[in-house]
Amino acid sequence: MKELNEPVLTNWGRKAMNQKKIELAKDPDLAGSWAAIRRAAKRAVQVASSTNTELIVFRNGKCVRVKPDEEKKPR
Repeated sequence: MKELNEPVLTNWGRKAMNQKKIELAKDPDLAGSWAAIRRAAKRAVQVASSTNTELIVFRNGKCVRVKPDEEKKPR
């Protein structure tokens, strides 16, 4: 399976509290959370593909439904 694209994080017009990468956090649970989110997203694509279910993703400021095969294509 192709690697998922990096999500676009938004602060909805607010300034982020911390500009550091989450992987550099002192708390090991927090530092590992980004990898856990990526694993969960990859698994969600696998499950949606096997069950012929659409995914809900955030693109261009909107929540949209996409088929799992569309999520694998480069944008």
